[in-house]
Amino acid sequence: MKYFISYTTRTESNKQWAIWVDWVLGKKLRHSTRMQEYDSKLGGNFKTFMDEALKWSDVVVLILSQEYMESENCREEWTNAKRLLPLRFDNCKPEGLLKHRVYIDLCGLERGVARDKLLNELEDCIRPIEEPEFTPYTT
Repeated sequence: MKYFISYTTRTESNKQWAIWVDWVLGKKLRHSTRMQEYDSKLGGNFKTFMDEALKWSDVVVLILSQEYMESENCREEWTNAKRLLPLRFDNCKPEGLLKHRVYIDLCGLERGVARDKLLNELEDCIRPIEEPEFTPYTT
């Protein structure tokens, strides 16, 4: 899977949450990731980077926070995504179209608990590679 991590740089905490998610997806799950902090080139065009990352990705990870929901760039990212993975990190209450999206709630959790919850939630979304058990109906 290829993940584009969508976050706002308005606060340091938003950036740190995004860096942490990048690490969990990249190092723990061995998925490919792109994010502004590491992949947007100095002096480059941010809108071009955003467009290329959206085309490249299978899933856009939303680092949900109040600041995220107020960001026009973030709105452009999530509304143009093929597939979303919203992660809530603060007490924000998603509104509008985001209000009806299911998110993984990591708000207030300690690092280890948040990591385990994220990994477990993502693992539950993965379809089995091997054929699952089949139990025939008996009367």
